[in-house]
Amino acid sequence: MTCIHRDHHGCLCDHFSKRYPNPEFEQRVCGPFMKFPVELIIRILTELDYEPLKACMKVSKSLRNVIKGSSVLQYHIQLFSRGFIDGTSSNPHLRTSAAKQRAFSNLQDSWSELLPRWESWLSPTKPVSGQKLTGGIWTTYESDGSEGPFISFTTLPSISRNIEIQERKIRLTSRLVDFAIDPSQDLLFLVEKSTASEAGYHWRLQFRTMSQNTPHPRAPKETIEYLPPDHAEEELIIQITENLIIILVILYNHEWDLEFTSLVIWDWHKGKHLVSYDGGLRVVSSFAHVTPSRFMLAEYFLFPRHLRKHDPHIRLALFDLRAKPDGTYQFVYVESLLFPPMGHLPDWGERKVTEFEIRSDPGPVITHDPPDHPSPFHLDPASRLFVVTLRLTDHSAVNFTSSWDFKFCIPFDTIIKAAPLAPSMSYQFQVPVTRYFTARNVCDAHDTLPPNISKKHVMPESASRILSTEPMGMDWAAWAQGGVSVLPLVEWSYFVFGMRCAGLEAIPGDDTHVELVILDFSPFAVSNHGEDRRVAGFSRTICYAGRLTDGRKIFDIDTDEEEGLSFVETRRVISHTSGVMMDSENILFLRYNAEHEGLQVSLDVGAWNL
Repeated sequence: MTCIHRDHHGCLCDHFSKRYPNPEFEQRVCGPFMKFPVELIIRILTELDYEPLKACMKVSKSLRNVIKGSSVLQYHIQLFSRGFIDGTSSNPHLRTSAAKQRAFSNLQDSWSELLPRWESWLSPTKPVSGQKLTGGIWTTYESDGSEGPFISFTTLPSISRNIEIQERKIRLTSRLVDFAIDPSQDLLFLVEKSTASEAGYHWRLQFRTMSQNTPHPRAPKETIEYLPPDHAEEELIIQITENLIIILVILYNHEWDLEFTSLVIWDWHKGKHLVSYDGGLRVVSSFAHVTPSRFMLAEYFLFPRHLRKHDPHIRLALFDLRAKPDGTYQFVYVESLLFPPMGHLPDWGERKVTEFEIRSDPGPVITHDPPDHPSPFHLDPASRLFVVTLRLTDHSAVNFTSSWDFKFCIPFDTIIKAAPLAPSMSYQFQVPVTRYFTARNVCDAHDTLPPNISKKHVMPESASRILSTEPMGMDWAAWAQGGVSVLPLVEWSYFVFGMRCAGLEAIPGDDTHVELVILDFSPFAVSNHGEDRRVAGFSRTICYAGRLTDGRKIFDIDTDEEEGLSFVETRRVISHTSGVMMDSENILFLRYNAEHEGLQVSLDVGAWNL
């Protein structure tokens, strides 16, 4: 049957089910299916995603009645439209879909108003050496406790799961370089620095249980040894995804000049190294685990001080982790998402990239079946926002530093659209990898630096030669137009979870309060926003982000750009705080208080449960 409506060209549209119902068409398409028991029809429909469910409601009045009359399907539609997935039904008060739907609606309403249903203060702590919020657990590490170093776990309250605050400490035998947790696997991952040996310092990677602080039963090796190159200071960025431990190692010399970067991946379930990637002559400054096999790396060229006017060629490089026939793994280059070249302004001196970081949901990428997840509903990994922060500084003036900050908000869909996950899209390009060896006695593995290029400094001619031998990559206009927003707002303390970005902004003339700012990029929030609302101490408005053409002083852009992604901005005035973190149910506020005439600083953490 053909629709005569202009521009529809015979496609199914609302005319078949609303304005122009066609019982004959519906009987031919859906008649046999509707003879099944309603319970079976509902069970089949629950396997569909959001868009197919909407299509069913359009093409069939009978299916529309079934979907609208089913609390199970209405709950699934509500989840899908907001980028969530159904989870466990083990909570006694959430056994039915109707109960889950009420709990989910209440949670989303609290986010819309930024009104907590429960407030608390966590136990104050002394200066902490590390802090993380993962899976509803606030974790702090103190290296100088009165009884030695220890880690504290604070399970945050949850109205949806009907749990209260729970606190617990684990004593450690030595100080840590860094740590990470995955509550869904009861995994406590510790990185310790060993004493010096003939080969230098090496790190011990330990796999413990969070519940008992015992060797993890899934790890065939209690520890893995890793020997990095000689260095003075280190910075680690760690992410856990089921069987993968991913660490970006960034090393500096005594003058805090960047010496070495390497992304190293282990399979901790098998106790073996999979792959290392050091970026070649590029700096790898950050990474994001986009899908179980897809990684996105922030890369740029670092020039010597007297050559910093040159374009650093910043890019987001996409790689797939692939298994080879012999059982080993490799990084396969997929695509490069390029940013516009930087202009050469005569008033610029020693321009330098001081930050090029990808910020996203810090939790693990969920790849196991949803019923295994401890939450009654959790975020779909495809409903994620990546905020790329870029800071350029100029130190050439005496006693004065100029800086330019850009924040690029990039949804998951924009990345996948630019580089689909189909294997045929991957380009088999030989990527530079860190030389990795299996040690005989000292360590399980170590990375070595080739002679004469231990630093990441590169000359312009070398950068040009590298660029000429690589695939071209996608320029800014090809991948970012209409799919990326450039934010000029939110001053400090960025934190990203799902499709939301949280930050703090100062209030001019008020030193006792700040504005909590939540930016929601989810399509549902934008399409169902309604009218803007502003009252004393609160506002909720729809915004249209700036475009990179607003930064023409920095970037060479000749053509106008499409409008960036729209988002919903919610603001609420709160007492002064120094930092903010969040997950799907909680917002944490970090406040540092000076003690003993400023000689010591304590950390107070306030919690909103939404």
